[in-house]
Amino acid sequence: MDPLEAETTAKAVQVASNLLSYRPRSRYELQQALKRKGFESDIIQKTLAKLEDNQLIDDARFAGLWVQDRIRSGRRSRMYTRGELQQKGIDSETIQQAINEYTDADEQEVIASLIEARQLIKRYDQQKDLYRYLASKGFNGGNIQSVLATLAS
Repeated sequence: MDPLEAETTAKAVQVASNLLSYRPRSRYELQQALKRKGFESDIIQKTLAKLEDNQLIDDARFAGLWVQDRIRSGRRSRMYTRGELQQKGIDSETIQQAINEYTDADEQEVIASLIEARQLIKRYDQQKDLYRYLASKGFNGGNIQSVLATLAS
């Protein structure tokens, strides 16, 4: 590697490290960010390889953290979370492994907290309207019914 290439790679690593200091990112997100900053593809690949070697990027770990954040924040369905991970360039198998950590019980808790936080019971007079709203957000129909049955009793 010539000195100019080494210097450019070091600069790319610094840019990527700075992005990672704000939040974990997928390999694809970093690749796109470096591309937008004007780095050439061979420099980007060397940078990403270096970051992977140093365990600073790991798509499986990123997907797991993303799913846990979505469960904890109490605002996103499994289906919505799956879509977010796809947009972040995570492969299907890794997404499935991460989503498997998001159980029906977790989703039911998210639905219940969403209903409570947004006072959806007051906003929707009929359960079918509330059901439609929650289904439009990607929540599983069985989980919605379970939560609504619990709230009705």
